[in-house]
Amino acid sequence: IGIDNFEYGYAIAKNAAEWINENLADLEEVKVGVCNYPDYPFLVVREEGILAALEEISPNAKVVVSAKAGYTPEGVDVGDAWVQSNPDLNVVVGINDAGVLGVYEAFKSAGIERDDLAMFGGDAVDDALTALKDGGAFKATVSTNMLKHANMFVDMSIELAQKGELENREVFFPLLPITAENVDEYMESLE
Repeated sequence: IGIDNFEYGYAIAKNAAEWINENLADLEEVKVGVCNYPDYPFLVVREEGILAALEEISPNAKVVVSAKAGYTPEGVDVGDAWVQSNPDLNVVVGINDAGVLGVYEAFKSAGIERDDLAMFGGDAVDDALTALKDGGAFKATVSTNMLKHANMFVDMSIELAQKGELENREVFFPLLPITAENVDEYMESLE
């Protein structure tokens, strides 16, 4: 029970690539920063999904910098460094919301808010949903809807207890892109 991390990374970067195609298609090179977290193999797989989506969907996207940023404080530190080394980044995409939100805060604090700057994460944490509603550079997140589908855990546990085996051994949560257009609807669905 869970997510396919390659597909999850792909979904995160699909949001970014589609935004690039809609907003920066005329640029020869779109400068991308990637927040990764190489300490855990499943997050390396998620990063591979991110890179694959960028390459397949938006050929003018070029990763010019990447750094470990899975938590907001790490993201702030990475963002501060990128403000100095790569203030002209167009896109920041990461393995989760927390690291990207740190980069977002660093860029905002430095006064870097441009129409050609967008950031994308995953997990649909409260701060990401708030950032989406604020309408700044944070453009999209992806929800696994894990809590909404918690009944799957219970149902599979009961089936295993009753039958001693599971008919369907793998269940992946549906991935839902969340943008400013559907954030209110998504938040209402959580109530």
